[in-house]
Amino acid sequence: MSPSTRTVRSSLGLPAVVLDLRSANEETKALIDDPAQMREKVRAALKEETTISNVEIIGVKPTSRTTVKVFVDSEDSVAHLRRATQWLGSLPGATLQGEQWFPVKLNDVKKESVYETSGAQREDFTQIFQEENEVEQVRKIVWLSGTKRYGSMAVYLSRQGDADALLNRRIAHVRGEAAFSDRFHERPRPLRCRKCQQYNHKEDRCPNLEACGKCAGHHRTEQCTSDAVKCAACKGSHAVNDRNCPKWDEAWKVIRRREQVMVARRPDSLPYGSQ
Repeated sequence: MSPSTRTVRSSLGLPAVVLDLRSANEETKALIDDPAQMREKVRAALKEETTISNVEIIGVKPTSRTTVKVFVDSEDSVAHLRRATQWLGSLPGATLQGEQWFPVKLNDVKKESVYETSGAQREDFTQIFQEENEVEQVRKIVWLSGTKRYGSMAVYLSRQGDADALLNRRIAHVRGEAAFSDRFHERPRPLRCRKCQQYNHKEDRCPNLEACGKCAGHHRTEQCTSDAVKCAACKGSHAVNDRNCPKWDEAWKVIRRREQVMVARRPDSLPYGSQ
């Protein structure tokens, strides 16, 4: 099974939190190869905390050599695990990855229903949208259509179920006016290894030495105590996440070339009679 297939199958919209084991001790990292033991270890830890003792662990799925998805019984349980993180003490060094947001694209939206003439988001937009569409929480919105009076926007929701419901209905309400929901495909970003800071591979497949994203020293970025600033990717005098880095620019060019190839291969882009 390919890595991409595994990713799809382990991201079916089920409520889950993601454990990051990059800074975990060796005993905890070894649990990647024994999901059953990890599952029981987490269950035992939850039983010791009264505020989360009712959270049910449905399953555990390693998604890379450093990340594990812990599936639970409900979205409420996800929220409880994020608030009461004492249970992570049973897995020394493990942390929770950031909360996942679920984007939906809305088409034919009236821009002035979302933004003031100054360009600022209307203060009451989020609350009204949540009530009109019966979604729990809007995390972020992005306008996709420049200066157009009507256009498309992306709405990032806190729950997979809310996103799926909007997609299934095909219609969302924006201040009473219908907009049309569709899947939002975010543009791929350059892939940078969080271990060595080089591009085009992931940490779990990295053969290189550790490199700091701030000073390029041989330690994790979060452990850096140096005042020096050096890019581990291009050796320039900036942090590795500087968007003016030539290596970042090279990685973007690779993505653009791939996109151009994909567009050229579409049937509707081929000359008449070439199919």
